[in-house]
Amino acid sequence: MGAKGFDHAGFYLHASWVFNYPLAVRTWAPADYDAMFRLLGGIGIDRVMIWPMSEITPPPVAESDAEYLRGFRGIVAAAQQRGLECWLTFCPNLSTRGEIRATPVKERVFYPFMRTFRLDDGRQFGEYTSHMRNLLACMNNADGYVFIDGDPGGYPGADPRDYFRMLVAIRGILDEVAPSRPKLIPWIWCGWGADWEGEGAWKPDLRRLVRPFLEYLKQNMPEEPWELLPGRSIRDGWGNGRINFELVEEAGLVARSTLMTYEIIEFEPTPPAFVIQFDDIRRVVGEEMRYAGTAKGIFGNAQQPVSALHNLIYFARCAKDPSWLEKPDDEVLHAIARLLGGDASVLVPAWKSATAGLDDLPADLSGRIRDSRLTSELAACIPGGPEMYLGLLADFVGARRAVLEHTAALPRDGQEATDRLRGAVRGIITWWLRHRYVFSGESGPHFDWGYAHHALFIAPLHIWIRDGRVTPDDALRNGLAEDIAALAGMPREVAEQRVDGLFSGVR
Repeated sequence: MGAKGFDHAGFYLHASWVFNYPLAVRTWAPADYDAMFRLLGGIGIDRVMIWPMSEITPPPVAESDAEYLRGFRGIVAAAQQRGLECWLTFCPNLSTRGEIRATPVKERVFYPFMRTFRLDDGRQFGEYTSHMRNLLACMNNADGYVFIDGDPGGYPGADPRDYFRMLVAIRGILDEVAPSRPKLIPWIWCGWGADWEGEGAWKPDLRRLVRPFLEYLKQNMPEEPWELLPGRSIRDGWGNGRINFELVEEAGLVARSTLMTYEIIEFEPTPPAFVIQFDDIRRVVGEEMRYAGTAKGIFGNAQQPVSALHNLIYFARCAKDPSWLEKPDDEVLHAIARLLGGDASVLVPAWKSATAGLDDLPADLSGRIRDSRLTSELAACIPGGPEMYLGLLADFVGARRAVLEHTAALPRDGQEATDRLRGAVRGIITWWLRHRYVFSGESGPHFDWGYAHHALFIAPLHIWIRDGRVTPDDALRNGLAEDIAALAGMPREVAEQRVDGLFSGVR
């Protein structure tokens, strides 16, 4: 392995999912974006991509929606002032239906209102590109405009010619409305023309879809400047694996490409959690380091960069300096603690808490986290501030310890079983109340087990229920439903459904 890493390293701020500040990017104010840009620059990231979710502003664009979109001009400018190349990303043929306007723009949920434009229909093509003209006029100062090939976007059997006809129209619009000539960037992801409804997610043959897309691109090169953003999943056999990278290499287009290494900084989608993914970063960045001298750069992503901060820092280090791939976890964590100006004796066990046993989580660790400080200039750039970051970390550790404490022994009788179960559930809901993750939001605001936490968090409870032979009698179910309803602020009948879900999930 050579000593030189990638020339450019980028980070994608995914702003779709619904949860609390400062974990959710969609809750950030301009000052939070600016802080994040300073943080990214401080760790060696020089590119940033943002999904402004302009799809939630349906045609015709209302003035209030246009004002919201124009706010991204300032965010883009802030990134550029901090030395970052800033890209905005879009779905290639999607918007929303007009009834979404009944909800304030910052509270809108995209997927239930999604509207698809078929680009092989002249009228719909015209409607879509006319709408994009209005959107891009509001967000006209980015360095690059990225259009994913699907997930979301596209439709079964979509022809590459229509995608690139759309891209030509976008180039013409940007030539009219943009003050400079930005890059156009096709994002090679799930295959333009995939049929996820008919075949299922990730079931269509990517080689059948992506190969002709790239061949058409080679024969009909867009006007300069342009590049590609091929994407891969965290491992082979999951999502798209690394098929897109193989196909881009086969097509001789690696030199045109920035490599999107999805999910290695934070698996997506997943509830907020302080989870170490260094092994995933080592493996994937190590696999793709072969392209460091050829590709334009490498990208990572997270939906909640605050809780994935340690992984983000390690990704940035590995991308620019391959020697970091060989460093053991503890050495990396101590280095990150120093970078943030924090106490490694507190931070390191806290960051490792998601996989720690009860003996490795002292009872006073949460309190020590709250009493500690992060003193570096870099830590001051964490969105929400270093004190809020430490508070989140302390709450996470406290909830993790509560679950482990209450599942540390088998119950001696039915009353102890009830008390332990209810205590563990309180710990889980306490952490959910901090982040209130509800995925993309269309299922409503209420707590559910799938929203509670990373699987590492819920697993001890599931194992304990199964091994402890807890009897879910009426008294236990009623008490647990009362707790969930009261703690999570939900109707009793919904809480009863969650009780049923807990025990059916264990089975």
